[in-house]
Amino acid sequence: MAPLPKLHCLTLATFALVGTTILSVAGSADGPVEASVRVAGGGGTAVLGGTGPENPAKGAARGAPGATTEVQPERAEGATAAPSDSILVVSAKENALVLKDPVSGERTAFFRVGTSPNAVAVSKDGRTAVVTNRGERISGTTICVVDLYATNLVRTIPLEVQTKNPDRSVTTRFYHRPSGVTFVNSPSGHSSGADSRVLVSCAIEGALLLVDLAEARVIGHCELEAADSHDVAVDHSGQFAYVANKGSGTVSVVQLDRMRLVGSIQAGGGPRGIAVHPKKDEIWVTNAATNSISVIDLKTQKESMEFACGAMPVDICFSADGALAYVVNTQEGDVSVIETETLRVHIVIKLERVTPMQAKLRPVKMPGHFGRSPLPTRILLNPEGTLAWIATRRDDRIHEVDLETYSVIRTLSAPTAPDDLGWSRVQSSAAPLRR
Repeated sequence: MAPLPKLHCLTLATFALVGTTILSVAGSADGPVEASVRVAGGGGTAVLGGTGPENPAKGAARGAPGATTEVQPERAEGATAAPSDSILVVSAKENALVLKDPVSGERTAFFRVGTSPNAVAVSKDGRTAVVTNRGERISGTTICVVDLYATNLVRTIPLEVQTKNPDRSVTTRFYHRPSGVTFVNSPSGHSSGADSRVLVSCAIEGALLLVDLAEARVIGHCELEAADSHDVAVDHSGQFAYVANKGSGTVSVVQLDRMRLVGSIQAGGGPRGIAVHPKKDEIWVTNAATNSISVIDLKTQKESMEFACGAMPVDICFSADGALAYVVNTQEGDVSVIETETLRVHIVIKLERVTPMQAKLRPVKMPGHFGRSPLPTRILLNPEGTLAWIATRRDDRIHEVDLETYSVIRTLSAPTAPDDLGWSRVQSSAAPLRR
């Protein structure tokens, strides 16, 4: 598909009609242009194309807890769909999801989501993205759903569970600080489509929620009896989910057909990142507090080994053949490439240190521990396994790495303090969510 064309307009149109979808276009004949779809009632903003600053105009609406917001598929005149391949970047500081072209490195779309988003998941067909709104001073209680093909912010879904009481009253419970998200297969023949359900972990309650995106509601929940739940992974069978609980030092096992807790596996200190080995019945978990990796056998549901890694590992992913694991070490500011059979460190991908001025502008709680680390947070591999992108929070960059030479071949600008990365390759047959 062709990239988004530049729009040309000499005026800025702004409207303030509550509950009404508004299209505004800003720019000049020679300058950058942004076209945004806005819902004044709190649904969020989608900005199409443009090469201007990562921040759109102030005052953009944001998702409001406790209310599902619908954004109609309205688009700027002359705008086309997003490119088929996109890198998704989550920015907690800008409350945004940004799409970037992996070839040109340019921004192709900007979506204003909820407060302090920190994680994104993409459906198998590449069309739908889900962003968790973790919140900042006030804990977040929502997720946002984005149509990547139509470049629309579709809806904001509250993470709430309603229970009917004996006296016929209804009790509503909100779940706070959604931290991890992953798509899960819908039941065969489900009317909403195969890619219409996600699992969301909530750090405050230590819970795992099953959310139907088409119905825009929580349809199942499981209390994990754990603290500070983070990343979520689903096994090869699709029957069990595994949740890394940073505060408890455990990995929770949830039976998905009943949303029932069936096990709690002891890991190292501060487990956070989690990934299923593509060829084996095991998951690897990064332990940020003990600088180690836990390997969990899915057959025995026990930790089979724990081995040392770099300082403060927070994210992990595998090569397609499972031969290599890529581990992001935030404190050291690098990525360890580990041979999964021998557990030997194949190579360490070094990232450029931040300047003393950048370190001063982005202080950390323990400067002696982090030094001038750029604070890498996530790694993303392209489907071909030839390139990787690493997000660094302290210098607002995405580092592109050649996986044959393991060298950084270019750096891309990112929205402020990028937290998570995702990949979308929209299939031509991909259908929108059906209600």
